[in-house]
Amino acid sequence: MNIGQIVEKRKRDVPQISIYDNVHETVRLFSRNGYKAAVVVDESKALCGVVTEHDLVRCLGEDGELAKKSKIEDIMSLDIVVCTPQTSIQEAMKLMSDNNVHHLPIVDESGHMRGFVSMMEVMVSFVEST
Repeated sequence: MNIGQIVEKRKRDVPQISIYDNVHETVRLFSRNGYKAAVVVDESKALCGVVTEHDLVRCLGEDGELAKKSKIEDIMSLDIVVCTPQTSIQEAMKLMSDNNVHHLPIVDESGHMRGFVSMMEVMVSFVEST
C-alpha cells in the first residue's frame, strides 16, 4: 500500500491556511475543525510551510496576547518534509521518524499539493496491511 491509496480511501479536503492568516484565526479554525496540523499556502496555493497545534501553543505561550496578531508565516515550519502518492507506507514512516514530524504533505512530480497525511493514518494503514 502507498500514501496515495490512504488519501483515496478517506476523501477529505486538505486543511489549508494562508500565510497571511493570523494566529488567532488559525487557533479558532483548528478548534472548530479538530485540526492537528494544516498546510500553509500562498495566494497561488503553492505550499509554503506547515503549521501544527504545537506551533500555535508555543507561540501563544511565548507571546501571550500579542501572539493573536502574529502572522502564520512567522511561526510556520519552513523545513517541509514531503512525500509523493507513490511513497510506500514504510518509507513515509521512516521519513516521519527521521525528521521528527507527524504530518506529511503529499506532492506530485510537479510539486503540486495532492494531499496531507498524518502519522496516525500511516500507522493504522500499516497495521491493516500486515
